[in-house]
Amino acid sequence: QYTTHEPDFPALAKLAEQISQEVTS
Repeated sequence: QYTTHEPDFPALAKLAEQISQEVTS
């Protein structure tokens, strides 16, 4: 499980957003 205090959370969120945009296209 990823939590908001994880150091890599911003990167994971950004990656997830990019993936979601690709899937939506």
